[in-house]
Amino acid sequence: MNEEVVLPPGYKVGKNAIGDVYKEGDYYYTKYISTIRKQGDKIKVIALTKVYTPSIGDNVIGIVYGLNPIGLEVNIEAPYKAIIPYKIVGDPLKFYNKIVFATISSISKVGIITLSNPKIVNGLLLKINPAKVARVIGKNGSMIKTIKEKFGVNIIVGKNGLIIIKGETKDVEMAAKVIKEIERRAHRKGLTDWVKNL
Repeated sequence: MNEEVVLPPGYKVGKNAIGDVYKEGDYYYTKYISTIRKQGDKIKVIALTKVYTPSIGDNVIGIVYGLNPIGLEVNIEAPYKAIIPYKIVGDPLKFYNKIVFATISSISKVGIITLSNPKIVNGLLLKINPAKVARVIGKNGSMIKTIKEKFGVNIIVGKNGLIIIKGETKDVEMAAKVIKEIERRAHRKGLTDWVKNL
């Protein structure tokens, strides 16, 4: 069910919300369950949950799970099938059943996603809702930088909501807990300060 956004007189929808908001008649609706916040003369719409919609250029994390005549099949938690062409992987068995970090290079008319620049990555695989990825990264990467420095871990974030955390077991577990808490608190103000004050 769409959430109705009733705009007070003189208010307008900010540019950041256009992708998640559409207009019918005199009313605006959000595509996803969202919270709204007033910012000056604009309404900021913050999606609380949504399905990952692939775009060319997105960096994603996925699990290689199969082989087909074209290439390796990869689960990137998207509505469409993703593949890595054989011609760019060399030995396909090297990637089989592995976690990869790759870039979406094309999306066909029938919805097949082609990935490029695949790299095998290791560590704890964490899943969050794609709507919360921007909050986990933070403005100019501030949030993810704080978590990396605080726990001494390496973190790779996919736009599709999959995250790899690598480091000492205890540090990885703590970083994962913080990221899940950020996901839970993503709609609140002062999140970066909360993380810094842990």
